[in-house]
Amino acid sequence: MTGMEPMFDFTDRASAALPADAQAGPAPTTPPPAGPATPTARTGTREGKPAADPGPRVIGLDLSLAATGIADARDGQIHTGTIRTGTYGPGLDERMRRIWYITREIWRIIDAPHGAPALIVIEGPSYNSQGGQAHERAGLWWHVVHTFLTDCQPVAVVPPAALKKYATGKGTATKPDMRMALFKRAGLDLRDDGQVDAWWLAAIGLDHLRWTPFPVPQTHRQALDKVAWPKAST
Repeated sequence: MTGMEPMFDFTDRASAALPADAQAGPAPTTPPPAGPATPTARTGTREGKPAADPGPRVIGLDLSLAATGIADARDGQIHTGTIRTGTYGPGLDERMRRIWYITREIWRIIDAPHGAPALIVIEGPSYNSQGGQAHERAGLWWHVVHTFLTDCQPVAVVPPAALKKYATGKGTATKPDMRMALFKRAGLDLRDDGQVDAWWLAAIGLDHLRWTPFPVPQTHRQALDKVAWPKAST
């Protein structure tokens, strides 16, 4: 069996890296050590006013076979990171192992001692995507969602166009548009597109829970109506 190089870089400006003995999720591999600490922050507001407490914990996920973007909104900040996978063989077991590994690392972050998330926000499938490995990407998406639902986690699915609309005001926005919107709104210069999307996913989840990271134009907030929100999350 060809080995896969695990690479995990969860960036976190405000707190120490995840502990080596953090609880693992439902996948059968040994976790690699957490990556170095780097920033992203937010100032919480509740209905336009400064938040008296850091608000709910919300996870944002931009799934990818090579580099999954993840955002963890907690303690008054949105922390971002990337779950990376290295080379893997063409065999069925290697392809499935990659999916298990990504799922396990997602759960490792969720199960870290920061309290249960009030909401997990995941980007929906991009049916018009021209990238390869569509079968594997769909398998990853459904495998991760299955573990959330099996564990009774509250999951929201955001269509790609709705996320773009929320961030930029345009449902056809490009990746550079998303990065620029984040810089203009939050002063964050993130160069990883997966982390940018994950940040916006956490932000729209916070907005749904009425803990917006910053004031968002009402025309942008119309995107919330396009999201499949879990019934218990409002």
